Amino acid sequence: MESPASLASYQVLTRLGEGSLCEVHLARAPGERGELIALKVLKTEVASPRTRELFAAELRALERLDHPHVAKVLDSGTTEADLPYCAMEYVPGQSLTTFCAAARLGLHARIKLFQQVCEAVEHANSRGVVHRDLKPENVLVTLLEDRPFVKLIDFNLASLTGADELADVSGSIVGTPAYMSPEQANPAARSVDPRSDVYSLGVLLYQLLADSLPFGDADLVGAGVAGMQRTLNERIPTAPSDRVMDESAGGRRSRRIPGAAGKGTRAGRVGARLARQGARVVRRFHGLRLRGDLEAVVLRALEKRPEARYASAQALRDDLQRYLDGRQLAARAGNGLTGRVRHYLTRPDVAFRIAAFVLISAAAQLFGTVKSHAPFPEPPRPGGVDARLARIDCAEQDGASSACLLDPAHEVILRVRERKTPAS
Repeated sequence: MESPASLASYQVLTRLGEGSLCEVHLARAPGERGELIALKVLKTEVASPRTRELFAAELRALERLDHPHVAKVLDSGTTEADLPYCAMEYVPGQSLTTFCAAARLGLHARIKLFQQVCEAVEHANSRGVVHRDLKPENVLVTLLEDRPFVKLIDFNLASLTGADELADVSGSIVGTPAYMSPEQANPAARSVDPRSDVYSLGVLLYQLLADSLPFGDADLVGAGVAGMQRTLNERIPTAPSDRVMDESAGGRRSRRIPGAAGKGTRAGRVGARLARQGARVVRRFHGLRLRGDLEAVVLRALEKRPEARYASAQALRDDLQRYLDGRQLAARAGNGLTGRVRHYLTRPDVAFRIAAFVLISAAAQLFGTVKSHAPFPEPPRPGGVDARLARIDCAEQDGASSACLLDPAHEVILRVRERKTPAS
């Protein structure tokens, strides 16, 4: 379907995307500035009193928000075809996971970027708005002064705290199964609170760290509503470090490296094998970095019971800051001395120092063992200077019987010695 030439007073340039209820166009605002905006319009084929109310609910939610990391609503109204629309700030960015992969962000950079998402969600939750559809496609990353900057978008499924708006038009569950909290997947539930968004943030963080989701589509969408509920309510997700370590052991195939030696050549095969081994080593090291404090944060956010999770997105953000600062986490509070010792030993800098100490100690012990078992010095080699002098001494002791061992040079040395020795 082609984009219309205009909607309301906006010049439509191209279609950006569409969902089950709305379509989004890139448009130009009227006036001299003619700034680019994202124009969101209810689709004609789903327009009904119920969907109009859902669209109005999103506008009411967005009107409560004013935060740098939340896309702003600039205008709203109805089109010539009596379809509700809202003009929003246009964010020319990439989804959260796409940006992190393309920019090859490291562990700490990903955490810092994720903290921006937590700030946006905390702002919404503190204004009584539960997003209910947090996923990479709804978290856009753009560059602001050459630094990554998050914008949270698409509050289409957002609900106001305590509102009876959890089911969609058909009465089925709404949201994205892979990022949905257990309580949101319960058809009997009529509302959710901010801790549901905390669970979705935990899934996002898991994906950023492990490059994988806690549960796959086969466990959720492919299992039907009952199977999805069992998975979300009963199955414990694999720890991020274990997921990464399992893949480093051979579960994930490495891609062919561009520019490698000719296909099928021995050099090409050796290069590909070394590349696969190198990738496995890198992923294994990454898995070791996740183990301990960092995955404790993830698993705390993914607790089945809302009361066992972080109470808010801000609490999750703060615990990640404690990790970055090397302080003890709230996720491990209450473990006493054992917890403090485990926290200290699993800190990345301490773990590295311990590993380095162990390696150096092992190398020193190996060197000492080898040195203690070193062979005695070898006897002089035939033909060397020491060997010649030894033969000369032997000749002096044995007389003519050893003359056969001497070469002409040795005989000259012996004659010189005889002349210097006084006659008896």
